[in-house]
Amino acid sequence: MEANTILIIEDDQGLIELLREKAEGCGYQTVCVQSAAKAFDWLKEHTPLMMILDYGLPDMNGKELLAELRTKDKPLPPFIISTGQGDERIAVEMMKLGARDYVIKDRNFLDMIPMVISQVAKEIENENKLRMAEQALRESELKYRSLIESSSDAIFCVDEKGEYKFTNHLFASTFGKTPEYFIGKTFWDVYDKAQADYRYEATKRIFKTGESESIEVEVPLPDKTLYFLATTNPIKDESGKVILNLIHAADITKLKQ
Repeated sequence: MEANTILIIEDDQGLIELLREKAEGCGYQTVCVQSAAKAFDWLKEHTPLMMILDYGLPDMNGKELLAELRTKDKPLPPFIISTGQGDERIAVEMMKLGARDYVIKDRNFLDMIPMVISQVAKEIENENKLRMAEQALRESELKYRSLIESSSDAIFCVDEKGEYKFTNHLFASTFGKTPEYFIGKTFWDVYDKAQADYRYEATKRIFKTGESESIEVEVPLPDKTLYFLATTNPIKDESGKVILNLIHAADITKLKQ
């Protein structure tokens, strides 16, 4: 992507020079073409930060150009539409087709262009930051999920009501289940009432104090009883309120025996 380049698609040579001056005055490089065909040729090899697109081109109008661009493999660059006076209806229609903004070619046209460019550039910057943050979050999630799944501890996460939000395979396999089985279930769906009540009271305490603690828990199964040392890890929001409880449970059955 030509991250600092604005593609100006305008058939009026005099207006091109004025638009180029305004865009470069905002700190951007420019590429100028006077037809849809030349725009297609340039876009085959390049991706601008944004386009300023004149609706009334000599070989096709802006709507037709966009329709053609959308058939290509490359994503459509952000664009600003410019139209003649009296074409406000067309401008609104182009906004519905994805235009970031529109500018009417009236006496204020050249004064408006720098403001519109700056506004759209800020939108693009924010979108890119959000996209990068989402990508980093996905990568972080994959990394930590891998660590959790490779852990020698049974790991699970519950909310304040004792409802399971996540379990690793080791925890689920202890009960002969898959992790998906537990999602949405509560302590009372998994244990008898006494066991469930015990876990719920411990969970309430964690949500109230916000402090980590280690407790010994018993897991009765049909053919045996296992013992775990469960370490709680309260997860808090920005205000410090506990929103989830992440538990690492180490099997201490052999030690107990």
